[in-house]
Amino acid sequence: MAVVSLVLAGHLAVSARTAKPSKRNETEAANAFQSKLDHIQENARRETPDERPTIVREEEVNAYFAQRRLKLPDGVQSVRFQFQPGKVIAFTRVDFEEITKERHSWNPLLALFSGIHDAEVVAHAEGHAGRAQVNVDSVTLDGVSVPRMALELFMEKFVQRKFPSVRVDGNYKLPEKLDTVTLQSRQSTVTQKPSGAVSNASPR
Repeated sequence: MAVVSLVLAGHLAVSARTAKPSKRNETEAANAFQSKLDHIQENARRETPDERPTIVREEEVNAYFAQRRLKLPDGVQSVRFQFQPGKVIAFTRVDFEEITKERHSWNPLLALFSGIHDAEVVAHAEGHAGRAQVNVDSVTLDGVSVPRMALELFMEKFVQRKFPSVRVDGNYKLPEKLDTVTLQSRQSTVTQKPSGAVSNASPR
């Protein structure tokens, strides 16, 4: 869960295509995600975790972020995710002035990263054997593609000083005894297991 939340950060682009849920439904969906997070954390404390998969739905994750139950990084005003098989798309509204206020650069490659923009990040991601591989395919700001060299430079100068492990392409250790993370259409399935075990349980 943490990998998906951190690595991948549109709200306006998605809301134009999908109906806005009622406040009650949004709260119920956010509560459902919190319950699953609690289960994963409690399960990880067991010597032998329950290996049955936990299914996390796209609308639950989006409701959780919409209700600000997790503090977003400075400068990220909103974020919404779309899950597809093996891929996640993050639609986010970003205030780059807030992100870059403590450090400035005259590099022309970084001129894109100023002001407030709607960003779309497309990434392939999967988790296997306790590791997550995340590869960013593309980033656009207000529909304009960001050159990869500029993106890598921005990450190095402004993002990695606070989140040193975050990269455009990265391999991360999964927390909470998570073994696999599988992205599907509108949902993600995660499993937990003790080291060396093989899971074949049915979904929760």
